[in-house]
Amino acid sequence: MSDEGGAELSPKGNFIQRFVRRTPDKPAVPPREVQPDFESQLFRNGTLDFDFNKYMAEAREDLGRSQNWYENNPYWDAKRTAESMARDMGDAKYEMIWRSRFSGQIPRQWHIWYNVKGDFEKARAVGARLSEMLVDAGVSHPHHLVANEVEKGQRLNTKQLAWLFVRPDFPNWNRDEILAAQRKMDVSEDDLREAMRMADEVRNEARKRGSGSYTLEDTSAHFQAKRLPNKGGK
Repeated sequence: MSDEGGAELSPKGNFIQRFVRRTPDKPAVPPREVQPDFESQLFRNGTLDFDFNKYMAEAREDLGRSQNWYENNPYWDAKRTAESMARDMGDAKYEMIWRSRFSGQIPRQWHIWYNVKGDFEKARAVGARLSEMLVDAGVSHPHHLVANEVEKGQRLNTKQLAWLFVRPDFPNWNRDEILAAQRKMDVSEDDLREAMRMADEVRNEARKRGSGSYTLEDTSAHFQAKRLPNKGGK
C-alpha cells in the first residue's frame, strides 16, 4: 500500500509482535539522551491514526491488483499464485496489527516504510536517541530494512534486542553487524544473553503449538508483563 491507509508491504513473512505494547513505563535510554527537539519535529504533521475500515478497503484493493497480476503473469502457475497470495495476505494482516498497535503514537509520515527508515537514518546521523515508543515501532516494523536501520542506530533494551533474535528476515551476517553496533553503544553481554533467552522462549512456544513461523498468535503474553532490568540501556 502506498498511502495512509496502507504502506507498501514487503516483509519476508510474519513474525512476533505482541510484546511490543503501548506501555512505555521505562525509557529504553535515560531521558537526557532522548532528544526532544529532533523527535518533536518528526510529529510536525501529526500522528498516524489507524482507520480499520479505510485500511481494509485499501488492502482488498491492493490484494485484488496483486491477484490479477499473478494470474496474468506467465511465470506464475496456480500453485505459485496461491503461495504468493497467502504471503501477501499475511503481510497485510501484520501491517494492520502494527498500525493498530501504534495508532496515534507514531509520526504521520510513517505510513510509508521508507519514511520510517529515513527518519531513523537522520536520527543516527545527528546522534539522536529516540523514545522507547518510536524504537519499539521501528524494531517491529514489517519491513526488515526499517528494523535494520533502527537496530544499527538506536541502543536497544532487552525486549527490543529479543526482536533481533526472533525475526526470520535477517541473515546471520546482518545480525552480526547489528550486534557489533549494539556493543559499541555499550549494550552489555548480559542483556544480549537475556534477549536470546527471551527469543528462545518464543520459538519454543511456537514449536509446541506446531507452528512453523512466528506469527502474532505464537507469542507469549509474558513479554508484555515483564519489565526486566536493562543494564545495557542505562
